[in-house]
Amino acid sequence: MNEKVKVKFMRYKNIVLMEVLEMPEKYREKDELIASEGASIQSVYSPDIRESVLYLRGNKTECDNNVSAWTYDTTADALKFINKFSDLIHELNKRDGETTEPTSDGEFEITIAE
Repeated sequence: MNEKVKVKFMRYKNIVLMEVLEMPEKYREKDELIASEGASIQSVYSPDIRESVLYLRGNKTECDNNVSAWTYDTTADALKFINKFSDLIHELNKRDGETTEPTSDGEFEITIAE
């Protein structure tokens, strides 16, 4: 079975942290991989999160295990983009024929600390 994109999201109030747990090497340095409804997933330099862009691992392999954070204006915005990114991860994996439903080992983990 092929590797799929797996990302861990952690949220505290309006702050979202993100870590790429796993991804296929074929996605490395591929610019925009998928986009929808004002959010996108890209792979350029290193794992990172911005307001509407989630960056997977890129050409800076020494940064592959970095955890990145973004502070949204509100908790509602943070939740909205976690959901958008989660949907995009699922669609990216599904597009490659990897999965049709989230699996028991998960495509993403979401940890929330209020």
